[in-house]
Amino acid sequence: LNVEMRLLCFFLLPLLQANALKFLAYNPGIGTSHFTYISRAVEALVEAGHEVVMLAPTLTDKVKIVETKGATVIKDLLISEEAAAIAEKAHGRVTELVWTYKSDLDFV
Repeated sequence: LNVEMRLLCFFLLPLLQANALKFLAYNPGIGTSHFTYISRAVEALVEAGHEVVMLAPTLTDKVKIVETKGATVIKDLLISEEAAAIAEKAHGRVTELVWTYKSDLDFV
């Protein structure tokens, strides 16, 4: 009986350890490509059986927000006017640099 119980525990205990994890993803809308990449990573976690909550504050209206399947997405976060202004300015500058730069020194 003792050996049987040990074998039973040996095979059943790993099943108890196989629970899904809970993740919190922070995905600020700083760029469409960044937002899409993090959203796809979140979807992969959901497909693997994990529970994911994604915080996705909208910093600028210029970023295309893609649908994230399976995760709880919280978009309505309060952003200070100062943070929104910084994000708007940075988005414009980065967009300009990406499409017009000739050297890596342009980013400095």
